[in-house]
Amino acid sequence: MSFTDIARPSIQSFPNEILAIVIEFAVSDAQHDYTCFQIGGKLPTQLVLMHVNTLWRGICSSSMTLWQNICIDLQPNSRTIPTELGASTWSHFAKVCENALRSGRPKPLRLRLKNWHTNQESYQNTGLEAEVTDGLILGNKIIRLAIDESPRWKEFTVQGPYYQDLLPDAVTPWSALVEVTNRISMLERISLIDSCCDEPPNHLWQDCKNIFLVAPKLSSAKFGTNVFPFNLPWPQLIETDVSSLNFETYRELANYFYDVMSQVAVTAISWGETFSFIPDDDGILSTLPIVENSHIIKLHLSAFVLPPVILPNLNTLRFMIGDTGDMDLRSVARVEALLHDSNCHLVELTVDQYHWDGFSAGDVNSFGPLLPYLNTLRFLTWEAALQDDDTANVLVKGLRNILVGTSSNLPNLNTLFVNLTQTEPRRVVKNCDFEQSDVNALWNIIRTRMLGDEAILKTFHITVAYIGSDPIHIKKPDNMLSEAGANIQQAMDGGVDFKLSTAAMWRQSNYNLI
Repeated sequence: MSFTDIARPSIQSFPNEILAIVIEFAVSDAQHDYTCFQIGGKLPTQLVLMHVNTLWRGICSSSMTLWQNICIDLQPNSRTIPTELGASTWSHFAKVCENALRSGRPKPLRLRLKNWHTNQESYQNTGLEAEVTDGLILGNKIIRLAIDESPRWKEFTVQGPYYQDLLPDAVTPWSALVEVTNRISMLERISLIDSCCDEPPNHLWQDCKNIFLVAPKLSSAKFGTNVFPFNLPWPQLIETDVSSLNFETYRELANYFYDVMSQVAVTAISWGETFSFIPDDDGILSTLPIVENSHIIKLHLSAFVLPPVILPNLNTLRFMIGDTGDMDLRSVARVEALLHDSNCHLVELTVDQYHWDGFSAGDVNSFGPLLPYLNTLRFLTWEAALQDDDTANVLVKGLRNILVGTSSNLPNLNTLFVNLTQTEPRRVVKNCDFEQSDVNALWNIIRTRMLGDEAILKTFHITVAYIGSDPIHIKKPDNMLSEAGANIQQAMDGGVDFKLSTAAMWRQSNYNLI
């Protein structure tokens, strides 16, 4: 008898318990991280399987584990025109989402609301039983359904549109969120992303600050949006992002900084990544108390006047360098105070050279005061925006002055990356010109730091990154076959890891000096 003649049982003959396992595997394999519900989008696997027959519908409906990871996209698929949707479509979608949310009870729920849009007034006027006839009412209905499930929340994410002009009402749903206070005993992760910068109404302000304060299982809090500062159970968090908060004054920021840094036990933290630069207009910096935290080993600072802080175990730092006229407050002087007071041993340092809202970028010439504190540094990355044709020249010569001037500067530096990037498509530097003096400077660095048996610097890469499909032009000096250029090529042929290249997101091309 051939193998093709062997009778195989139909899947319909499997016991319900086995069918449930098969369906769970099919759903988990198809949904990736979440099961996504969207008007005009791909039909969730659970709903497809429910239409096989009555038996499968019953298994899918009763299997709570199929409905534990839900993403609801409140914006119809791009192929769908919202104004052409009838009221029945909005209403039916709301009912499908309601059934999906309730089918997982009482299991823990990972819920993500994507392309969030609503406003306080419309939310107050939309009850849980409201008839859904358009996208705004849908958003209000979904958030009410979500709040109703808050005792089950394991993870909760509200994500506004990436381009907020598409959905201008993408504000944080304060009136809704305040209702979950003291109801989130299972919550482990909270994320508010890409919402408009707004604060709660005055009558809810204090209550909203404490929404997530009583959450005994909360371990991760991320706010990728300009929301106002929450009070959180800082000591229990193992992951946090407070880089995108909204402050009116430097005193308000400094007070919050002290509260967080005196309690938090995370190993990495970022400050100032997206909020506008806030100067110390009242001159209170010298009066602020010093806070110490031995947990933090990685710190990211953007355009930020760093309050007094001691981080004895800091080994990785990223900061935005300010111009020399602002060194007293904005950048280098505050980082110098941090390194001096902390007596830490930095291993990795990234310097950002960008202009910021209210903050003028410095350059390598502002860097000198930090050198005495960088004897243990092994990895240095310099990220610089090509603001003009001189950016690359100044940086290369400045690095030459640091690395060639004396062996006591960065004595343990092993890896040096220089990344030069165009700023934006409408305002780009089309050429990155390396003059003969730059070639000489590069050769001096290579000769001094990368040659010989005792050379410490093993990797030196310069990457010129461009935006779009039009590569930036790296201009060669006329006399590339100079002695310095020939020496660089000979060193590279001998195995020295030096590279100068252009790069885009989708490709990278090596560019040799010779």
